[in-house]
Amino acid sequence: MSGAADERGEGRVPERQESTASRQAVPDEVDEPPAIVDPTARAVLGRFDEQLTSAAARACDPRIVRQLERMRDTAKRFDDAALLAAAAAAPHSGMDTMLAGILDTPVRVETARPELVTEAALVRVLDALKVIDRELNDYLATGDVAVLAHALGPGLQNFYQVLRLCFGYWQLADPNYPGTINRLSLRIGVPDTAGRPDAYPVLQFLFDDVERLAVVRGRRYSGFPPGEMLGPNMPLLPAEPGRHVPLYTEVGGPGTIAALIHTWGNSYIAWNDFRQFAEKYAPAMQPDPLDGAPFGMPQVFDADQYLAEIHRASTERA
Repeated sequence: MSGAADERGEGRVPERQESTASRQAVPDEVDEPPAIVDPTARAVLGRFDEQLTSAAARACDPRIVRQLERMRDTAKRFDDAALLAAAAAAPHSGMDTMLAGILDTPVRVETARPELVTEAALVRVLDALKVIDRELNDYLATGDVAVLAHALGPGLQNFYQVLRLCFGYWQLADPNYPGTINRLSLRIGVPDTAGRPDAYPVLQFLFDDVERLAVVRGRRYSGFPPGEMLGPNMPLLPAEPGRHVPLYTEVGGPGTIAALIHTWGNSYIAWNDFRQFAEKYAPAMQPDPLDGAPFGMPQVFDADQYLAEIHRASTERA
């Protein structure tokens, strides 16, 4: 379903505008790559070899490791003049920010939920890294500051957006320190659909007595019919591997809200990696997470209370 995401422009790098006025003299070629004097960039580069070796030892995807090695070698070719140009071209970023951002890639991949680390996701991450690397090399070859500004600005932000789209905004840490535990309540009600007389009962989800998914990013949503959520398929029960379950549908539109439902440790169930989809999905369907925009934070429930509430609602409905 990635084509739908591409049509919406998610994960794309904005086209840069060529500017002949922004061109500088091409740096002189040297036999050996000049040393980077900038202490911050040099410190980040100093961590590269150690972390890439560690990532390879942990069996991180070898394509990711090789691409980061290429980008490390590219960065080592930047001399003081090029680093000053980078600081001027991207005042709020710079070579050190870019290096630190991409160096976390193996960790982001390894700490994501396994069901999110798909081949499609890895290819999108690699493509975003390659765009930055290609534009850095273009700058070294041509001296075009506009290319450099694009790599360290929109190019880097696109990389961050790809990570968010593929692996979500938030990751759960140690279940021994769960933080806030929500109490799930299921309620059957009639949605607010502007006085429609044919409005049907829907299943509403309350976290500590608050319905938090009814409005997301200015759009209004309502639940699905109880029979779809509490029927024989029981999509609300956690599965391993976890699955994205449609929870709410857009009022007057085709959109859907879904979350990755999975166990967490031995005592908890989590709704994680919330996604806002432009398409409509039924609870029995499993949307492709690359088609949705992530939002919100994980919601953690006590497993016993969660399962008891689903059993109660299912029994009462029957």
